[in-house]
This record gives sequence, C-alpha cells and structure tokens, in this order.
Amino acid sequence: LDIKVEDFVSNYHANTLGAVRLVLLATPEMVATKFGRVINVSSAVAIQPNNVGVDYSAAKAALNNFTVSLAGSLKGVGVTVNTVTPGVIMVDGLVRFGRTRFGDPNMSFDEIARRLAEAKVFDLPPVGRLGLPEEVAMVACMLASPALGYVTGSNYRVDGGQVRSVV
Repeated sequence: LDIKVEDFVSNYHANTLGAVRLVLLATPEMVATKFGRVINVSSAVAIQPNNVGVDYSAAKAALNNFTVSLAGSLKGVGVTVNTVTPGVIMVDGLVRFGRTRFGDPNMSFDEIARRLAEAKVFDLPPVGRLGLPEEVAMVACMLASPALGYVTGSNYRVDGGQVRSVV
C-alpha cells in the first residue's frame, strides 16, 4: 500500500506506452508494404504477478493486452503482433546485483543464481537454472521470420517453466 501513483504512471510510460509509441511510428510503413512484425517484450509477472512491483506487473499485463488487441486491429494487412514473455533472465543488471550482494566480482552466473535462490530473492524455474538473454532473442528471431505469417496475437513464454499456467 506504500506504492505511489507516480510509480504506476512511470512504469506505464516505460513499459506500455514506450511500445505503443514505437508501434504507432512503425506500423504505417508495415501496412503500406503489407509486411511487418511487432514483437513486444513483456515479463512473467504480467501473467503470474508476485507481491512486489505491482506497478511493473500491471504495466506488463497492459502490454500483453495491447498485443492481442493490436493483432486484431491489423487483421489481413500482413503484419503480425506477438509478445515474448521472459521469466528470470541472467541479464547484466542481475549479474551486477548478485556480485555486489555477495561481494564477489567474479562470481559465475550459476553461483549467482544458486545463491539468489537460496536467499529467496526468487525461485529457480523447473529447468533448474536461469534463462539467458540469447534464449529470449532466439524466440524473437523466430517470430520475426517471414515464415511465421500465421502466428499473431500470441504470447511466447521463455521462462523455464516459471509461470504455472497452461495458457
């Protein structure tokens, strides 16, 4: 209850409206050429919120909704719209956080993940490790392919089984 309205506004601007602005700039050319791929990057907390970062979770949930709505709006024009939804990914910021928290500037990714999970910062997903940025990128590249013209309005989780959902 200590969250501020300004935090919601800031997160909405960064995590929802940023994508909306880019789409509004890019889609007219895509529609004109009858080909395009919009790939939004969301977060597992958009589907399975936790008890912290409610402003971030809400903004990412709005982005997922925007993706599905936009896909319907662009029906029949050759533009697909999908979302990639990562779980906990071993990005540079998480590596820095772990190395700082545990006082070891050379700590390996695996050790950081293990120690953060032990400290209950997060749970390791069922695959037993954190995801890598390139795993998220591979799914985005797949969705960008001209061969996937029938895939739109979908959400692709790259979360190692973190989200406990069948959708």
